[in-house]
This record gives sequence, C-alpha cells and structure tokens, in this order.
Amino acid sequence: MKDLWCDYLEELKYPALIGPGLRENLPSRLRRILHVFFITFRYIGFYLLFKPIASLIAYGVTDFHVHNRENLPRTGAFIGTLNHLSNFDPMLGALQSTRPLFAMTKSEYFSTPILGGIVIALGGFPVRRGEADRQAVRTALAIVKRGGITSIFPEGTRSKTFMLQDGHPGAALIAATSDVPVVPNALWGTENIMRRDKLGFLKRPRVDFMVGKPYNLKETAAEFAATYQLDTGDKRSKRHSDLDLLSDIMMLKMAELLPPQYQGEFTPAGVVARFQARAASKNLKPALSKD
Repeated sequence: MKDLWCDYLEELKYPALIGPGLRENLPSRLRRILHVFFITFRYIGFYLLFKPIASLIAYGVTDFHVHNRENLPRTGAFIGTLNHLSNFDPMLGALQSTRPLFAMTKSEYFSTPILGGIVIALGGFPVRRGEADRQAVRTALAIVKRGGITSIFPEGTRSKTFMLQDGHPGAALIAATSDVPVVPNALWGTENIMRRDKLGFLKRPRVDFMVGKPYNLKETAAEFAATYQLDTGDKRSKRHSDLDLLSDIMMLKMAELLPPQYQGEFTPAGVVARFQARAASKNLKPALSKD
C-alpha cells in the first residue's frame, strides 16, 4: 500500500499524457485539476474496478495459469510485450501488472465517448494501425521516461493462424530509443475461449500466461548477431541499431516463452534466415535497378 501511494503521488507531479491534460489550449489551472482527477480516477478504476472484474472473468471463464510473475519489475520503467490471439488478451495482460499501466490501444476504440472514456480511464492511448503513428510513439516514450509502464502488442493485430506474426518496427523503435528494460510476455489458450467447435467458455479452456525475464533490446540483438556471425555493418558496437533485427529479436524473446506451435518463424534459425533474406534483397536491388 505504501508503494502504491508513492506511485500515485509521483504521477501527480507530471503533466497528463493522455486525456484532457493534453489540450494545451486549456488554462493551466484547469488542466492541473483535470490531471489530478484523471490520475485519481485511473488508480481507483484500476484497483477497485478493473482488477476484481478482470480476475472474476479470467478465473471464472478460463482455467487460468500464470507462470514466473516474479519476473515483473516492482519499480521503474519498462515495456511489456505480448502476443495477440483474442480480444481477451489486453485484459489478461493488464491483470498481471502490479501497477497501473499505459497500453497502446487501436484508435477505433476511441471513436465512441463511452468506450473511449473507459479505455482512457484504464490507461489506454490511441495508436493508428497500419501506419507510422508518431504521436503514439511520443506518448509511449514519455510514459517510460517518467518511470511508467507501457504495454505493447508488437504484432499490432490478432493472429488468425495463432502463430506469431511479424512485429511492427514501432515497438522496437520505442524500446531502442527509450533504452528501458523490455519484459516479454506470452499467452496461449485464449483463442479457444469463444470458439464454437470447442464450446468456448462453457468448457473453461486452459489459458497460460508466461512472464519472461527483462532484457535490453539493443544489447540482446548485438549478442545474437555476434553469436550467429551476422554481418550488421557495425561490428564494434555492442548495441545493435538495425530496426528490422531489433523487431525480430523482440518477437523471438516472446516466442521462447511459447509452445512450438505458436512460434511461427521466430526461432533462432528463423531469425537468422530472415536477416539473411533481407541482406540478400538489399544486395539485389541495385543490380535490378540497372536492368
């Protein structure tokens, strides 16, 4: 309770990142009042409303198992990543957090006042899928800069095959730029909750949530490149800056927590093959352009 109170007071010191506090045309005093209201409502909503309701759903609708929760940092900034199989995933991911977090949420949820208000109150901020959303990136960076938690689905959308999809480079860009720890998370089984052929929640399907150990994305990518002798063009650097490789490493760290049938291409051999394919494509482009 003491840590919770300290976190709450610390957040009050900063300007609001989302919601009414972003409107710079408002008078400073009104903006401050709205900020205090927003932070207070978010803490109350997270602990007194969201946590109990989400727990009731998670453990009532599914046979829910959490593994290695102790890997979640109790203090300090970090970025949490999670694969995406169903609409239940954001709820189950946020449920594991020991502190109110901020989560990249598709902009469509903010189109209606009621749903948008609920998402904002629970820490969601909009991201436009399928395009480079600089505002979402700036918001995520501001969150971790002040010691907060940003939750991201690197795939951007649910996987129809239930295997890991390509990660969007924006997630890797945020992790690389902020240089804060990344905590990989993985879940499986949520794809069965609403499947008619499985009778969905009537059978309480087993759902597993695995929390991985925090890592530094740039350092991990550099170690991977050295281990597999990948020519990254910067052999002196211990902190790799290839955004495509960074994104693949982010997906690989989640894949390591998943059963094999969910991993897709993201095994060490698969990541090496993807890197080599990109390198070959870059080498071919100049020759193709001359013909």
